[in-house]
Amino acid sequence: MTLPSHLWDMRWSMLGIGAAASLLLGHLGFREADGEAGPLTLLYRVLQLFMMGSGDVDVSVPWELQVARFLAPAVSAGAAVSAVLAIAHEQMDLLRVGRLRDHVIVCGLGEKGALLARSFRENGRPVVAIERDSANEFIEEVRLSGAYVIVGDAQREEVLRRAGAIRAGYLIAVCGSDGSNTEVAIQAEAMSENRERGALNCLAHTVDPRVCLLLRTKELSRRGTPSFRLDFFNVFESGARALLEEYPPFRLSGPTPGAAPRMVLVGFGLLGEALALQAARAWRDLRDDQRPLKVTIVDEKAEAKADATQERHRELDTVWELTALDMPPESAAAGVNEITGDSSDFDAPTVAYVCGGDDRSTLAAGLSLQNSLGNRRILVVLVLTRSEGVARLVSESGTKTEFENLRAFGLFDRALNADLLIRGTYETLAHAMHEEYVREQAAKGETRETNPSLKLWEDLPQNLKESNRAQASHIGEKLRSIDCTLVPIIDSDAWGFEFAPAEVEWLAEMEHVRWVAERERDSWVYAPGKKDIERKTSPDLQPWEDLTEEAREKDRVFIRGLPRFLAREGFQIVRLDGAGAPQARALGKADGSRTRVAGVADDG
Repeated sequence: MTLPSHLWDMRWSMLGIGAAASLLLGHLGFREADGEAGPLTLLYRVLQLFMMGSGDVDVSVPWELQVARFLAPAVSAGAAVSAVLAIAHEQMDLLRVGRLRDHVIVCGLGEKGALLARSFRENGRPVVAIERDSANEFIEEVRLSGAYVIVGDAQREEVLRRAGAIRAGYLIAVCGSDGSNTEVAIQAEAMSENRERGALNCLAHTVDPRVCLLLRTKELSRRGTPSFRLDFFNVFESGARALLEEYPPFRLSGPTPGAAPRMVLVGFGLLGEALALQAARAWRDLRDDQRPLKVTIVDEKAEAKADATQERHRELDTVWELTALDMPPESAAAGVNEITGDSSDFDAPTVAYVCGGDDRSTLAAGLSLQNSLGNRRILVVLVLTRSEGVARLVSESGTKTEFENLRAFGLFDRALNADLLIRGTYETLAHAMHEEYVREQAAKGETRETNPSLKLWEDLPQNLKESNRAQASHIGEKLRSIDCTLVPIIDSDAWGFEFAPAEVEWLAEMEHVRWVAERERDSWVYAPGKKDIERKTSPDLQPWEDLTEEAREKDRVFIRGLPRFLAREGFQIVRLDGAGAPQARALGKADGSRTRVAGVADDG
């Protein structure tokens, strides 16, 4: 490409201006040369200029016509060259895509898709973007980031094949509607049956966090396949997770001493509710007593929204304490004393999250609130759409004394981040299960020297991470085997659910057989002694009845921890037909477990 990139991006605008100038100048020139010609005749003559018409006239050629005679054919030639280059560019992309493996496919190049494509490219991942609109403004921007772009409808199988979906590692659907994203996932799952290795991780965006949770629950509960893993994500939920990690209302690494923590939510839409829910669930796991998390809600309909949220989440009745202030977010400063209480109050809020409406109103409400706080040491976080413009100005001003307690958070930039996005349901569960495994092994005296798997999640080899993900995706299969299923959390029993001893044994054996089948597919073999990751040998690659009690206990620990892992993510295990029957069924199944578990291994 010979043109500088900024001129190439502007080529169609420049050609449009040139065409308009040719039409205007040609019209003026022909009219001056032949004043008796009608409007249609003049238009016909001007259009001929674009097809290399001579533009000859019987009088001296006016300067306007002289310019148009050269400009119009130049515009036509420029359009033709641009079209040819665009086609050639796409064909080259297709050739390069054919050689990619484990790449990322982003379906839909709206603002979300463009941000995701750039984020994965910044992480060094090869990216193929699919966009149905050839005139989309983000196509060239994404190409400049190093991604390949295919113009087509991602809901069609042949387009996904051209993008290399059968060899990809991740496929992310952000096409603009939940229906389109679901259709992309359906097509991708059908194609994944022919994959030679690994699973295609498909993430489909859903607008409403509540719908997103329902879809996740259904997906976790259904019978999956080793070659396809579907998850759903939501910008508000992902953004809330990132926001709490960056600006937490309490210490996230352990119990918070003293009084119960307090947080303020100025604006209680989908994002505000997601923030409150995730903070409450984190607090439930961290608190060392019965202190509730205090949440003050400032919204035009705060009381009604708070009541509806509490009704939907009765499981958190003892975990949080919601206080509603019915006032518009932009008037939050007027209720600053109600928000903060006495400035000497020991349990004054630590963080106020301003997340109501558009960026302009959020900025106004946040600045007003921050000015009204005086010397109260409360952090005010403005949740803005992007980290550019106003958000950057606020962040840069945060070092100044008058703005030292003010921060800006770009929702789209942080929620649509490659690292955060792939930490979906399966990834989060896999991460939690690995941490539990590390804690259990460390308590037994194991170290990284004696057990190379005792690493931080970020430092694990990709094959071990994938093993944990596969373990998470098999949860639905296990629960079905004892006539249990998953639902969104409905009460506090989610954390207290316990499997019967026979169920623990059955599910632990089932997990072991799944793990053995997975390892054998990855060319691991049995060998006595210590596990050797380099040589792919393990002493545990043998039937359940031949395992040591210590090796069996590893699987039992995972099974016992399942209710807690799932509750953290908003899921609850329920029995399908009563509490007493499953134990008897499990005991019966245990008698014939060799046949049943072998069947699971064959399926996996």
